[in-house]
Amino acid sequence: MLPPIPASLVPVTPQQDMVKPRPDIPPVTPAQASANESGVSLDKRHPQENAEWLAEEHRRRQRERRAAQTAEAEADESEAASEATDEEPPRLGGHIDVSV
Repeated sequence: MLPPIPASLVPVTPQQDMVKPRPDIPPVTPAQASANESGVSLDKRHPQENAEWLAEEHRRRQRERRAAQTAEAEADESEAASEATDEEPPRLGGHIDVSV
């Protein structure tokens, strides 16, 4: 059940709304795409360009794999070198002394 409306409030009706003036400058609308102008999609590319792109992507992935393998090999070598020495391994992060 809704609470009663106080008598001091005047109801607003459509007849009491003010007429809104039209702006001097009309709003800007987005440009409409024409039938001749459409976005370039993969199926509309030249077959040779697509083959070149695939070959470049393949070379890039091979370079990334080689870089990951060399980084892994270097990490293994440094780990083996640190195990060979009796020194304490380097700690990551900062040291914090807490006294209670």
